[in-house]
Amino acid sequence: MLTKKLTKKKKSSLLHPGVIVSEIANLFFVMMLPVLAYLPKKFKLHLSEFCARLVMRSSWKRNNVVSINLKKCFPELTEIELLELRQQFFVNMFYAMFHENSVSWHRSNKYIMKSVTLSGSDIITNHNNNGLPVLIICPHFTHMFLAARIIRFITSFTAIRKKQHSRIFESYYGRRLDKYDMRNVMQRDVRKAISLLKKKNNFLLLPDADLGTRNSIFANFFGIPTATVTSVSQFAKLGRAKVVMALFRRHQDGTYLMEFKDISEKLTLQDYQQDATFINEYLADFIRKEPSQYGWLHRRFKTRPPGEPDFYK
Repeated sequence: MLTKKLTKKKKSSLLHPGVIVSEIANLFFVMMLPVLAYLPKKFKLHLSEFCARLVMRSSWKRNNVVSINLKKCFPELTEIELLELRQQFFVNMFYAMFHENSVSWHRSNKYIMKSVTLSGSDIITNHNNNGLPVLIICPHFTHMFLAARIIRFITSFTAIRKKQHSRIFESYYGRRLDKYDMRNVMQRDVRKAISLLKKKNNFLLLPDADLGTRNSIFANFFGIPTATVTSVSQFAKLGRAKVVMALFRRHQDGTYLMEFKDISEKLTLQDYQQDATFINEYLADFIRKEPSQYGWLHRRFKTRPPGEPDFYK
């Protein structure tokens, strides 16, 4: 009986006018991506700046999320500096949508790699040659899809990902991932992930998401106790894997730098609190160099320690 009710509720939510309009917009965007991939960068940058200005003036609730995240992480900045940083973030977010996402899924390796400088990519190859799988850690950059495509150019991997709320996006990403042989498992399919890891598969993990208190601990991120998954330490221990950080940034001239840093020796794989704190601080130090290129749109501090108020109310 309960199953029938849940199924009925799910079907009705899919037929909601707001959902239908949203999915039509998503379909239009997905259909435009192959076109956007070939448009001039300058045009896409101007379009991104225009969209950023519109969002800054809107009452979109995620605008407030970005503002709160930046205030919490950069308390030393003035209101004007925070405003400028927020606007630059939205420019980068839209540029990622119009340019980097479209290029990630619809341009060749040759086109992508001619604008990328790699540093330390031989670390992964050397570990694999020694029979060791690698956990590649990549934070939620605005251009994370492009980062994944570049990593795939270097090595094969299996990504752990969350199912998209939009059926259009879920179908689209599934087809794109298959096209570029980016194997993936869903977050809840832990057994399959562990099985693949034990078979020496490399894994791509994005550990800077708030997944609640389950399998998480509170570790400082920008000096704030933040719900942090312990999967990096657990997976590295179970799979006897090395851990390599993939740090990605865009330069002002539109070129990119991807650096790979081996942090295996810095992790205990026993003290999850210490490991999570180290990873969070490592990521924060890198984010501070290009803060507008980090994904401030997600509610990173949604889960609070007992007794602490919600940041986003």
